[in-house]
Amino acid sequence: LQSCKHADRIRVLTASPWKCINEVRAHGAEVTDIAVASDSDQHLVASSGRDRMVQLFRKTSDAFELIQTMDDHVGAVGRLLFMNDGARLLSCSAARTIIVREKVTREMDATTVTAYLLTKVITLKVSPVSMAVVPDEPDTVVVSTIDRHVQRYDVPSGRHIHSFRASDQEN
Repeated sequence: LQSCKHADRIRVLTASPWKCINEVRAHGAEVTDIAVASDSDQHLVASSGRDRMVQLFRKTSDAFELIQTMDDHVGAVGRLLFMNDGARLLSCSAARTIIVREKVTREMDATTVTAYLLTKVITLKVSPVSMAVVPDEPDTVVVSTIDRHVQRYDVPSGRHIHSFRASDQEN
């Protein structure tokens, strides 16, 4: 998967030789991040953009099918993160929020329909830069913020656990 700087499309490339095999119009502005979650039933790809949107695609054998557009953010969405094997989808925005969505599925016409529903908004004091999962703590997310802090949050409760400044005093 590739998103080009200043591009509003997601391109799927083959490994060798590198050539585009599928292209999907994803956003009305620059695509800022892509996250992938796979299980035995399906492959999901989420994309975020400066247009404040998060879009969810299901990978089929020959293409990507748009299955959900999420427009819950009020600022550009910078990063995406699947947690707990795709059970949660987190997105953070320049508007100082992390939105937590839980995966729900339903059987319709012998097909499994998947969506992510908003369950929590975590409000930060400053804009987030990146997010990562804590390997031994599946409900904890680590967030770096624009003020050079690294913060830990308990995702189910939205509670701030710990933070520290990630620079020395001379800089």
